[in-house]
Amino acid sequence: MRAHRGDFAGVEELANALIALAAESGFAQWTAEAMYWRGSCLVRKGMMEEGISEFQRALAAARDVGAVSASPSTAWPVVILVETYSRLGRFEEALAALKESEARAAPLFGVTELRRARAQLQLEAGGCSPREAEEQFREAMGTSRDQGAKSLELRATTSLARLLAKQGKRDEARAILADIYNWFTEGFDTADLKDAKAVLDELNA
Repeated sequence: MRAHRGDFAGVEELANALIALAAESGFAQWTAEAMYWRGSCLVRKGMMEEGISEFQRALAAARDVGAVSASPSTAWPVVILVETYSRLGRFEEALAALKESEARAAPLFGVTELRRARAQLQLEAGGCSPREAEEQFREAMGTSRDQGAKSLELRATTSLARLLAKQGKRDEARAILADIYNWFTEGFDTADLKDAKAVLDELNA
């Protein structure tokens, strides 16, 4: 997927094309989904407020048509929105976006990834203890593993490894992250694998 490889210019181009096609065909749900992706592109380009506004319009559009707000293809941009709010210190808005998406999340990808994002957000905002966040990260890892969703398992494990490293548990952090990272044989240009590799490098330093 272009977004996972950092090709947000390409993603934005496709999102704009989908919005135009959906509007022409009257497919409101697809318009909302494309707006999620366009919002994520704006955020990645540094246009934070514009991206947030686009996300809010996408959430409203999905709500109006009763669409799933965190399908397998939209949970990822919703997480980008939450991370953006978090970076800006707007934790209440981040939590509100998560709650709405979780309430109408699709099974598997949507639920697992949004719960991981919630644990990360609460940890950063002081809404839960490191111990509670660790439990949630481990739960996300286990659920993803049971589902065979390796990309989600990687994201949850990376979050857990960072937390363990901060607690001085570097050996455990290195072991669990290396285990899932070494499972992959391709896709090393994707954002998630690059992030995991950066954490491993820090742990090995």
